[in-house]
Amino acid sequence: MIITFFGHSDFVITPEVKGRLSEIIEESARGGELTLYFGGYGNFDEFAFSVANSLKHKTRARHIFVTPYITESYQKNHLSYIKESYDEILYPPLEGVPYRFAISARNKWLVENSDLIVFFVRRRFGGAYTAYLHAKKKGKQIINLCNFSKTE
Repeated sequence: MIITFFGHSDFVITPEVKGRLSEIIEESARGGELTLYFGGYGNFDEFAFSVANSLKHKTRARHIFVTPYITESYQKNHLSYIKESYDEILYPPLEGVPYRFAISARNKWLVENSDLIVFFVRRRFGGAYTAYLHAKKKGKQIINLCNFSKTE
C-alpha cells in the first residue's frame, strides 16, 4: 500500500490528530508492505513525517521523499538533508513541466500513484485543497483528519 500526505502549511498539531494518524499508519502496515510518500513542505508534511518516523520500528514502512525539482541548485541546497532522513528520493516524470508548475504536477502525480491519501484540509483553497479535489475526482481512498468532508 502507498500512502501520501497533504495538509495546510499552517497546520497546528493536536494530540487527537497525532493519535489518529498513528492509528492509520499502523493499521495500514498490518496489511503488508507499506510505502509512505512525502512532499516535505509545511507544518503538516513535517508532522506526518515525524509521526511516521516514530513508528518506523513497528511498521518497517519505506519513507520516500517525492521531489518536484531536479535542478542542480535544488539538489545542492535541499537534497543532502533529505538523503539522510528518507529511505529514497523519487523524481516523478515531470521533465516537460515548467518550473513554476512543478509542485502542482508532482502533487497530481502523488494522488494518482497512491492507494490512500491522508489530508488535513480545512479550507477551500491552496495546494492541499486542490490535491483533495483531484483525489475525489479520481475516486481515491481519502481520510481527512480535519473532518472537512462533513461540511461539504
